Amino acid sequence: MFKKWMNLIVLLVIASLVIVGCSPTATEPPSPIATEPPAPEATEPPAEEAPEVYKIGVGVALTGPEAASSTDNVKAYEMAAEEINAAGGINGHPIELVIQDDQCAAEAVITALQRMNSLNIPLFLDGMCSTSVMGSCQLSQDLGIVFYAHGTNPRVPDVCGDLTFQTLGNDTAQGQQQAELAEWLGAKKVAIVYVNNDYGIGIKDAFIDTFKAKGGEIQIEMPVMADGTDFRTEIAKLKEAQPEYTLFEMYGTTGVIFLKQAFELGFDTQFIGDTTWSGLSNLELAGDASNGMIALQMGDPDSSLYKQFIDDFTGKYGHTPAYTADWCYDQVKLAAKAIELGGYTAAGIRDATPKVAEDYVGPSGSKKMTENRHATYILSWVKYEGGKIVSLER
Repeated sequence: MFKKWMNLIVLLVIASLVIVGCSPTATEPPSPIATEPPAPEATEPPAEEAPEVYKIGVGVALTGPEAASSTDNVKAYEMAAEEINAAGGINGHPIELVIQDDQCAAEAVITALQRMNSLNIPLFLDGMCSTSVMGSCQLSQDLGIVFYAHGTNPRVPDVCGDLTFQTLGNDTAQGQQQAELAEWLGAKKVAIVYVNNDYGIGIKDAFIDTFKAKGGEIQIEMPVMADGTDFRTEIAKLKEAQPEYTLFEMYGTTGVIFLKQAFELGFDTQFIGDTTWSGLSNLELAGDASNGMIALQMGDPDSSLYKQFIDDFTGKYGHTPAYTADWCYDQVKLAAKAIELGGYTAAGIRDATPKVAEDYVGPSGSKKMTENRHATYILSWVKYEGGKIVSLER
């Protein structure tokens, strides 16, 4: 009897399982594909939150070989910032300049870049000296800081990464223009004195390549130290060559010292200077020794933008600006436009810079960028006579 009851129970269990398995309400275990959640709908990334203040790093050679013009550079930087803020800043937010002495030395620029990194500042305006740019730009790349450089050595694009922009162009164009100027003056032979660093070598080499291609001859090349104070030995050697024309690739305090000593020693030659000798600051320091200097000038000295800048600066500060001031002014204006378009990140500023530079023209000329990230030069020829700078008619 027990055995019959057990068989009956087993049959009932089997029957119930069959009924459940055939029930229309029963569901089979879901497949692995069905268990995956549906893909979320694509959404726009959250908008970048604008800072209360857009801070921009600035390096100025308050000490070192370019200190003579740095006071005016600071004023030009600040004047541009004041104008931007008076017009509403960037999307309603003001800009603030964080200024540090770069000494025209790579070590000091490195220190400045490290400070900018600690403050989360993605853009640094600096590099009046090519040597300091080339010795520090790799750090700006590593830290993710966009570097607007005044350094003009042709090797900057190769040495630095895609975060570095030469906002003044490079010395290939300047050296070529000096060769054109020498030819226009009728020079067949030229002596060269140049500061023995990345800037002096870069512009000197560009001049030689072009001048020799035109059939010109180099009488003597004379390198000098960037921090030198006594150039009488070098000047004596130059006098011995008796050049009618001398390419003068020196700048700042050392350039002033050289000109004064050359004048005292009776070195009679026509100096052909670079853009550093197109402003009154250095020329007036050299006094009579710089009279007759022919040089290149960035931009067009007869343009309305340049004249307006000179008038505004003079009216605000009571004196005409140093030759580099308009360059600094334009850097800030270009930086603000890049931040406005690309946002306050290194990648955004990097991508926006060539776009806003395409149509930017300021007191120092066009900032349109080549594919190697350097601005195209607009260069004019000027002469210093009787305490005034006059344009040369070509």
